[in-house]
Amino acid sequence: MVLLIGINMIVNNCYNCEISHFRKNIVNGYGVKNKILFILEAPGYVEDKTGKMLVGITGKLFKALLKEIGIYNQSYYINVIRCYPRNRPPNEHEIKNCLPYLIKEIREVNPKIICLLGGTALRTYWGNPLAKVSTNLNKIKINNGRIVTCLYHPSYVFRPKSNTKILDFIKQLVIIKKLLIKWENL
Repeated sequence: MVLLIGINMIVNNCYNCEISHFRKNIVNGYGVKNKILFILEAPGYVEDKTGKMLVGITGKLFKALLKEIGIYNQSYYINVIRCYPRNRPPNEHEIKNCLPYLIKEIREVNPKIICLLGGTALRTYWGNPLAKVSTNLNKIKINNGRIVTCLYHPSYVFRPKSNTKILDFIKQLVIIKKLLIKWENL
């Protein structure tokens, strides 16, 4: 697993948003370059406390699922914003301030596949404030030579009574794994 030190040093000194003054830690991306990039929304409470991604309840479930499927160690993980927005979606100002870091990190990670997890990641990546997960779900697009797809955010998938969503989520992650295998064999 790799951390992008240059970007992280710049981000660690960022105080452009109000939420940056209340954060405990910045939560930077990490993982393996040149394969799959998962873009999530924002750090949660536990991530803010620890400064690490995917350590809250939902993150642990997501990580376990990715390990079971066999793509956890082939992926890079990043949030649209790096600071905890206190149990609410990030606002337009916060996203705008973090967007240059996200763009730079996408370039440096140089993934073959980008998986947008949830509405915030979807709307931010495509620059479309009206984009909805429900109309983009599981669709595969090509952008800058990369495969881009959209899935529900893990916090939505792992809610109680969403067994069909979990099964669909697993199927999509397996398809992403197959796409990576095909891409690497070209």
